[in-house]
Amino acid sequence: MKKEDLIFIIDDDPVYVSFLKFNLFKLGFSNVQTYNIGQDYLNQLHQLPKVVLMDYNLEETTGKKLLSETLTFDPDILVIIISSQNSIDSAVETLKIGALDYVRKDDTVNEQLKNIFVKIDELHKMNSSSSKRGYLKFIGISCVFILASFYLYHHLTKLF
Repeated sequence: MKKEDLIFIIDDDPVYVSFLKFNLFKLGFSNVQTYNIGQDYLNQLHQLPKVVLMDYNLEETTGKKLLSETLTFDPDILVIIISSQNSIDSAVETLKIGALDYVRKDDTVNEQLKNIFVKIDELHKMNSSSSKRGYLKFIGISCVFILASFYLYHHLTKLF
């Protein structure tokens, strides 16, 4: 992924939007647009962002609904769901719809996003040099990692 590729952020919390945008700039990305309202975001999809960071819970709609509409518009847009929900069901549901990844809003969000962008670069290299099998392997590994993380988190919180 090129540092000048278009990235959208959709979240109804302006402070969190600024936080995400700042951290994307720290990673070297310079073309970031932000939206607080789902319809404003949808009206700009014609710009074809490469990646979208999308909150799961928005005031006037859901990230799940926007995810579906985004992928209907263009299935090549990579959507990363960011949520404060601690629900494995939400993560699995959005991954089934077609989200690239599901990230919890916590202390590690910056590191998680950095790792995801590394994976995206690896994905682009795989797609340019091999078949869809590499892509499916990448997605499978990502899903297993997410589910394992939720499982560990759930069981560790019971211990304390």
